[in-house]
Amino acid sequence: MKSKLLNAGLLACALLITLSGCSSDETLIGDSRTAVQSMKISVSDGMFTSVDNNGAKTRATDDVTGTTFSNGDAIGIFVVKSDGKLALTNAKYTYDGTSWVNSDNTDLLSYYVGAKYFAYYPYQANLASDKYDATQTTAEAFFAPLIIGWTPAADQSTQDKYTAQDLMVSMATVNASTHAGAFAMFHQMSMVEMDFPQYHYTYGGSDTYRFTFDAASKSFNVAAGKYRLLVNPSVAFSVTGKNQYSSTDATKKKGWKISGTTPASAKYKIYTYKGVSAFLSETQRDFCLGTANVGDYLYSDGTTGTTTVGKTIVGIVFSNEISTAEYNAGYTHGYALALTDVSVNGPTWGPTHDAGLTKLTTFVGYYNDISAGYYGTFTKGYDKSNSTYPAWQLANNYNVDVSGFTNSGWYLPSIGQWWDVAANLGKVDLTSQQTISGDGYLYNGSTATNNIKYAITAAGGTALNSDYYCSASEYNTGNYMIVCFYSSYVDVSHARKYSTGYCVRAVLAF
Repeated sequence: MKSKLLNAGLLACALLITLSGCSSDETLIGDSRTAVQSMKISVSDGMFTSVDNNGAKTRATDDVTGTTFSNGDAIGIFVVKSDGKLALTNAKYTYDGTSWVNSDNTDLLSYYVGAKYFAYYPYQANLASDKYDATQTTAEAFFAPLIIGWTPAADQSTQDKYTAQDLMVSMATVNASTHAGAFAMFHQMSMVEMDFPQYHYTYGGSDTYRFTFDAASKSFNVAAGKYRLLVNPSVAFSVTGKNQYSSTDATKKKGWKISGTTPASAKYKIYTYKGVSAFLSETQRDFCLGTANVGDYLYSDGTTGTTTVGKTIVGIVFSNEISTAEYNAGYTHGYALALTDVSVNGPTWGPTHDAGLTKLTTFVGYYNDISAGYYGTFTKGYDKSNSTYPAWQLANNYNVDVSGFTNSGWYLPSIGQWWDVAANLGKVDLTSQQTISGDGYLYNGSTATNNIKYAITAAGGTALNSDYYCSASEYNTGNYMIVCFYSSYVDVSHARKYSTGYCVRAVLAF
């Protein structure tokens, strides 16, 4: 089965297929076969419905998508005449892209007065006689032995593998006057959807993902960060996997597990990781994922939260992507931005010679650099005691007390950290900017600046100035990177290291 984008209003529309018979003047009497010119059959997906009342989903696709049959898909059809005898047993009808044909490559299907037509998907060539009960009068009862014994495979990692586990059955509603039959296929399995904040790590040629599944439960990746697994509703389910929290070290993993009450047949339930919406982030950064939540307040005791009452707020969390060096040093939560500027008319950045930092000339370089400030301050010694690097000295000497918990101490932020302030506190998607060459607008519009202003002032801080801010990142030997949060755009540029008058605001890792 393949998914195909459709108008949401067409989700339940049937796929009409024509199966031709004999001419209409060959009608026989009573329980005998009545040959008709054609018999139209509509096949529709009954869809999964939520146990939490948040909408319906098709079995293999995401919202506002429908499911259609594709070449090679096959259903099995049974026909039980009014006297209880089987007129057709497990007849395979395969879709060729236009019509459904049987093993003789014809589209013929006999029509019987008073007969019942049953169908199931996916077709099984060796379906044993003990997998159905021809004495029953509903699809669920007719195929009860098949349904009870159905065990979805552990590997559902591709669409074909996933749909092959989606047992559906139906009894056609036949309109004798129009010779039409409608198969509304009802799901007999239940579906679990797992929504993850997914990362694709590509730093240094890597090709790994943050969240992976163990062999016993390989799920189908239906959309960015969304994974689905079909499970038998009569069996307790448990899904396990690994969470690789380092973009560069595949050994840094934690286990995760989802388990619970299995939804009823044709029902689905969505599980989210820590309540975060699903997404997929392509990243070339060298970082580890911390435990802090973006937008939370950092308090003077090292805890985080959303209240402004009864706590002393020292910063606001703007990222949980921490440089590997800082994470290994014990700062495993995230980065926090100071609530006020150290200076709005700052001094020079430093001398106009090579500061020993990575030189950045493209947006992808700006995005990747989240470590220059920490490295320059605490390894190169551009700290509060070094007057040769005045902007660095000011940042490291920021006078808000953070001695009550484990943290790096205040320092001048790298340009990649300013990027995260714009993207995360600004609540804008900057993914497309990562491959742009040169300087320019990081974001064009007022949303980022307005959201950052609100986040900082809601914490009791002072909004960012509309002038340029210093970063710790070098552009070349004589220049360094600066950023400005104008009312209508966010600009990234570079300035001479001997220039003065730019703002300084500090960050820390904790």
